Amino acid sequence: GASVWARFGGQRAGHASLSRSRGALGVACGEELQPRPVLLGRPVAPKPTQGSAEGKPVSKFTFQKPSRESISARESPRASDERGRRSEKGGTGAQGLANGARSPPKGRKNNNRDPADQKVANSALPETPSVAIIGGGISGLTCAKRLSELGIRATVFDTGKHGVGGRMATRYLGVNGAAVFDHGCQYFTASDPSFEELVREWRDEGTVVPLAGSIGTLTAGGRFEEQDSSAAYVGVGGMRALCANIAAKRGAKNNRFEVFGDCWVSRMQLDKGKWRLWKNDKELGQWDMVVIAHNGKCANQLLVPSGAPEVARQMMRLKLNSIWSLLVKFETLLPVQFAGAFVGGNDVLSWAGRLAVPPPSPKGGPEASNTSECWSLFSTATYGKSNKVPQEAVPAAKSEQVTADMLKALQTATGIAKLPKATLTRTQLWGAALPLNTPNVPCIFDAQARVGMCGDWLLGSSVQAACLSGLGMADHIAAYCDKGGDATGMSVGLQAPMVRFQGADIGSFPSSKDAKQKVGGKEKAIPAVSR
Repeated sequence: GASVWARFGGQRAGHASLSRSRGALGVACGEELQPRPVLLGRPVAPKPTQGSAEGKPVSKFTFQKPSRESISARESPRASDERGRRSEKGGTGAQGLANGARSPPKGRKNNNRDPADQKVANSALPETPSVAIIGGGISGLTCAKRLSELGIRATVFDTGKHGVGGRMATRYLGVNGAAVFDHGCQYFTASDPSFEELVREWRDEGTVVPLAGSIGTLTAGGRFEEQDSSAAYVGVGGMRALCANIAAKRGAKNNRFEVFGDCWVSRMQLDKGKWRLWKNDKELGQWDMVVIAHNGKCANQLLVPSGAPEVARQMMRLKLNSIWSLLVKFETLLPVQFAGAFVGGNDVLSWAGRLAVPPPSPKGGPEASNTSECWSLFSTATYGKSNKVPQEAVPAAKSEQVTADMLKALQTATGIAKLPKATLTRTQLWGAALPLNTPNVPCIFDAQARVGMCGDWLLGSSVQAACLSGLGMADHIAAYCDKGGDATGMSVGLQAPMVRFQGADIGSFPSSKDAKQKVGGKEKAIPAVSR
């Protein structure tokens, strides 16, 4: 972690681990959480058992729900609410909300560009500090795992109903889910030493494998030029399974790492030095620090009234593209020799690939179906922008149009006279897909408010960038805790200028041989990032 900061010119103190031992810390959590278990990234229904509404874990990774006993030694949420109301001094507007008000004034949403004033968390840190991480993508999970290893309790909240992962997204369609599609991240490369160490760990666990087949560029008429993919990897069972495996690292041997799914954190406010989080009207608990590990308008709505104005302003400076994805299963194999290609000279299509790796067949069970005819197609950012609709409710007519446009573009790019029959199609709009600008720092942290941010956008647009950011955030928080919560010199990234990031529409893929990418229009040697 210290090396991550050193490579980016960071000025914080390096450290190996927290010097003091830390005890267990219960996490207050409302009873409204209804976690959904996940088995290697595939959704499975909970199995109720006698005396338990949620049922017993059905796999080594299930979303966890703490019992009410875990908060018995703490002040109850209701008592805390009453205390907060008695101590309010800032009214009920944005300022009052940050000071402990129950909610913003009715009829007004404080999600504009007027962040609440700076708040200061000046309470002493406990022996075992706690961090709430909002966002269960690979950056947030990597951050949580590292924090727990350093003796800091980490609780991850993710909105996913089927599993963690964010844009490390996988769908299992068709009969028995045999058609496997990665409809977010397609593959990733490793060139940074810290990330290469993580990848070796994943390979030893069998959750990632080297990419099979050739990757390159494709231009109209089927002209394909192969590029080096020797350091490229894909997830076994899909990219989401990789994130599920990271989340599975918590458990009996690591009780400082919790993951909650299908949980949308709608509000956060500082009260007596603790960050209180809500899912709608239900309080989730209190934490010493908060890390925002997602982006877009939802993150803005959460941060603007929080009392961490410089963190909020940095998030509001982020610009994101929009990308359509089309998942299509053809009746027969396409007559092409590549596994994935960046499409050039096409206004509609930017990527076409068939890289998803199905999970291993169960022992004694039938072999997994051949999924080589399952393709993931991605639009250009220009097409995504001009065809953007509310992604929560995509009109059927728009989905049909996108399907037709992208299949026609694939036919043009490959030069195939007539595509085989499509037996299955699905579309998805990534409304806030990938960053167009970056501050080029491992993480952002407001040491006064004790609020930070991690994510791929802080270093570029890649899995490697996301993981390096998560590691950097965790290590910086640990250094902050080692100083006893002294904010002096510990705020980072708050004033880092946002510069233009240039890469492919679906990310960047530099190899270890060429770790340069264009930042701000100039070539700058930084740790290579990829997606």
